[in-house]
Amino acid sequence: MKSPALLLLTALPLLAAEPKPVTLTFYVSGVECPSCAYSVNYAIEQLKPVSEVEAGQFIENFVNVTFDPRQVGPQQIAHAVTEAVPLHGTPYEATLKLRIPTYAKEGNAKRVDAVFNTWKTWLEVESVDPAKGEFILHFKPLTAAAEATGPRGWTLARLETDLKGLPYELASESLELPGQ
Repeated sequence: MKSPALLLLTALPLLAAEPKPVTLTFYVSGVECPSCAYSVNYAIEQLKPVSEVEAGQFIENFVNVTFDPRQVGPQQIAHAVTEAVPLHGTPYEATLKLRIPTYAKEGNAKRVDAVFNTWKTWLEVESVDPAKGEFILHFKPLTAAAEATGPRGWTLARLETDLKGLPYELASESLELPGQ
């Protein structure tokens, strides 16, 4: 008979194989009315690995997207936003807000800047407040690869691997009303 600890260790690879959806808040520019929000939501929902899309009021210009990061990447979602029908003539742009609280400490800036440099193929990093480690990630267009499966472009796995050992967070917004 196996010990309980051994059984747990044996089951860990199976648990790791289970899909774990994540929810990211994408900040969307160019949204001017509820119809714009609908157009953006519809474009995101067409990505089959996306399981839920929750949009804030159109004035707030954000959308929470729940998806399986093993099947689709943030850059694909941002690309879907850009491909949404622009109702007022200006294409929509989806960005993420990244915070690395220790960016300005202990020589981390040089390491992080080197990581950002390796991401240039997929996105541009805008420095908002280096002292607080606040950045905006602007996604570049994806190249056509219709037969490709799985996440394409910049991924959460790349973020985690490249910033390993540094605390970071992607900004998120709540859609709950006060008092709920």
